[in-house]
Amino acid sequence: STAVGSRSHGDALADLSGLPILEIRVLGNLRTRDYAILRELSFYPGEIFDSVVLQRDLRFLQGLGLFLSTDARAREVDGGVLLLIEVEERGRTSMRYVYPMLDFDDRLRVRAGLTFRHRNLRGKRDELRISGTLGWVNSVHFNLKRPWLGARPLEHHVSYFFRESDAEDVELFREQGLGFHMYIPTDSRHPREHRFILGASLAWRKQEDDGEIFDERLPGFTLGYSHDGRDSFTRPKSGKRLDLRLQFYHPRLGSSASLRRWLLTGSSYRAIGRFGVLAGQLKLGLQEGELFHRVVYSLGGLTSVRGWAPGHFSGWDSHDELYGAQGRNQIILQLEWRRTLFSQRRLRVTRWWVLDFEGEILLFLDRGMLWRNGAPWDEGVAGHQALGYGGGLRIFSPLGDVLRLEFGLNPEGGWQVHLGSALPF
Repeated sequence: STAVGSRSHGDALADLSGLPILEIRVLGNLRTRDYAILRELSFYPGEIFDSVVLQRDLRFLQGLGLFLSTDARAREVDGGVLLLIEVEERGRTSMRYVYPMLDFDDRLRVRAGLTFRHRNLRGKRDELRISGTLGWVNSVHFNLKRPWLGARPLEHHVSYFFRESDAEDVELFREQGLGFHMYIPTDSRHPREHRFILGASLAWRKQEDDGEIFDERLPGFTLGYSHDGRDSFTRPKSGKRLDLRLQFYHPRLGSSASLRRWLLTGSSYRAIGRFGVLAGQLKLGLQEGELFHRVVYSLGGLTSVRGWAPGHFSGWDSHDELYGAQGRNQIILQLEWRRTLFSQRRLRVTRWWVLDFEGEILLFLDRGMLWRNGAPWDEGVAGHQALGYGGGLRIFSPLGDVLRLEFGLNPEGGWQVHLGSALPF
């Protein structure tokens, strides 16, 4: 037999390319079900074996974040190929993880929270995430993500959120809503590469301003397209990602206002050998129409312009103003240099439980801008600009995709410390 995988090369399997696949077996999985792994492969029994496609599939499985390692062995049997997919699960992949979130600034304001994550629900790769924060914003967010609908690779999300502001300049602000989104692939063999997005949501808002109460209804729909060509979904080193969405609300749908919102997110990654990885992301948000009360963007925080507090730059919009104040539109550019601090370290707790850790250091530069109408470079367009820069440390561990500690500075002499989880891009 010959082997290929995350720990070896696929040249030895080239001689088997072109032969039909007779059988595919999965070995080493303790909690993830066989079919949940087999359906992620690009080929099925009866099709022609291709060692290049196999290497790509192994990288895909590794990028899911569920497995410590992925490998494969194959041998010729009766003029065909018997393929064995070997995986080593990343600790207790169905274990419930809880990890922290924290932001605080030079004025000693604190926003803290926790995230609960079950990332391999029922062994089917379903993911349940519940998070909450206390501080500048009190919030609860629930999201259930399922990558398959029956036998079809139709990823769909069901979510609920509740937010309440503690900001000093807000007398009362509450918002809650339900949402459902579905991702429809153009190629069932590679469902993440090109997908169309359909979504629907229903939300309610209550706002008090100068003693007047605003109750708003926000039913809306989402259309979009996404492309994901990264080499890993948790630790990308090469490839690109694009997400384009249009959200619209209209009084005929029961909405309190007529609004169209364009959202664009693009990211790119480039490995520079032993010097690490260069990564960049561009986020653009445009809003057109009659805004809901205080539906604006803001800058600052863990996934925005680091070096500033969340919401440090924002604005507001009232019902009787068509164009609103600063914050109606947003653009954010984030650049990072990342380099491995220490490679994968393993700690075997029991026979069936392995913990693994990896670390990296980074330097970042963030630039963001808010504006209300017209183009941001036009004269007379009111807006806010923010610049942040600094460095950080990331620890990849079984407690989540990543634990982040980042220290950011801004040109005005302020600073911000971010402790949290999940990669910004």
